[in-house]
Amino acid sequence: ICYGHTRTARPGMVLSDAECEALLRAEVRDYRARLLSHFSAETRARRLPSPRDAAFTSLAFNVGVASAGRSTATRRLNAGDVPGACEALTWWNK
Repeated sequence: ICYGHTRTARPGMVLSDAECEALLRAEVRDYRARLLSHFSAETRARRLPSPRDAAFTSLAFNVGVASAGRSTATRRLNAGDVPGACEALTWWNK
């Protein structure tokens, strides 16, 4: 339903535009919160400005938290290789 939500969707379920937007916001917050556990304290404190945080959250939303958390992009970011992490994010653009 809505923007690809599947967790609580049931056949024939219909939501309003406002309900879909609220569901998307809540789901994105959840994905972000779960992904943050895959980042080191240093990464969370210094390597996740808003645009980069949004890119990694988008990755988690699209491929799942576990895949994003295990990704080369996340490993590189945790190692301090910001350019390498950003490059690795592009590998998921298929």
